Amino acid sequence: PDYSSKGSFLDHIHLVHKATSWRTHDNPSCDGIFLYMPDMTASIENQLSNYILASMMATFMNLSMVIMDAPPDSNIKSSSPLGCPRHHHKTMPPVLSSLLRHPKWLSRSCPVPCKKNHGYSDWNALRKSSTNDIPETVCESDNGRQSHVFVMGGGETGKYFEKYFKDSMLQRPSPVA
Repeated sequence: PDYSSKGSFLDHIHLVHKATSWRTHDNPSCDGIFLYMPDMTASIENQLSNYILASMMATFMNLSMVIMDAPPDSNIKSSSPLGCPRHHHKTMPPVLSSLLRHPKWLSRSCPVPCKKNHGYSDWNALRKSSTNDIPETVCESDNGRQSHVFVMGGGETGKYFEKYFKDSMLQRPSPVA
């Protein structure tokens, strides 16, 4: 594959290594989190598509995927009413977690990390701060352990999937001669 326009293969290997190098076999699964923040302004089709891409990336990186929906008071207007009356559509955007059942095997039953120090706006600012890599931070979780958190919004899933994961996931072993 030609990695010249999508980031180099070494960049890809570095990202995957960075996501897994701190793990040891005795670490609880909530020490590594892929925090997914859905884009509630996207259509429901795009939200679900981005969720699928995010779940594949979290699985590939061997991270627990946790969804963090926008808080009800965030004034985000959804573009997908999902059959709600017009007056509810403008005031109450549907949250992704109300549309699907996020499996425990994917979240590993982990809560949103570092709630004492990081609210929605903090995670959203970190997510928006990076243009080249998936934003990562280390913070103290509510249980006192250090959590390595990779944060991504729905709007970035396609870009990062194309840059770091698509080619690796599509590679097939060579046919047996």
